[in-house]
Order: sequence, then C-alpha cells, then structure tokens
Amino acid sequence: MEERLQKIEEELQTIKARNARVETDKAWETSAIRTTILAVITFCVTAIALFIVKNENAMRDALIATVGFVFSTLSLSFVKRRWMQR
Repeated sequence: MEERLQKIEEELQTIKARNARVETDKAWETSAIRTTILAVITFCVTAIALFIVKNENAMRDALIATVGFVFSTLSLSFVKRRWMQR
C-alpha cells in the first residue's frame, strides 16, 4: 500500500512539473518581450534582404512588414478567443 501511495505521489509531482512547464511556455508565447524580439528580428532580416535587392525604400518597406507581423500577433489572440468560445 505504501509503495502504491509513493508511486501516485511521484506521478502527481510529474504532472505538476509538466503543468508548470506548460504554463511557462504559454506565458512566453503571449509575452510582449517575445513579440518585440520577433519584431526586431523581422525588421532586421527584411531590411537586409531589401538592401541586397537594392530596394530604394528598404527601411520603410521593412517597417511595413514588421508592423504587419505585429498586427497579426495581436489579431490572432482575438481569433483564438473567438475560436475557443465555439
């Protein structure tokens, strides 16, 4: 009996640890820091690519792509909430 209780306790601790990891991952996925880092990376990569192809307005066009990315991250949470309600 004692062995069985210990096994259940170990399984419970495993589940709690997994839940903590999932909650942390979820917090990261929705964090402003993550979105900001991805926006900066998007801007830099896009600007470099546009400079390479000699786009006359590389910085402006890279900013447009980055703003589009940021808006898409904002709207996806709205879409997700609507989807979950149904």
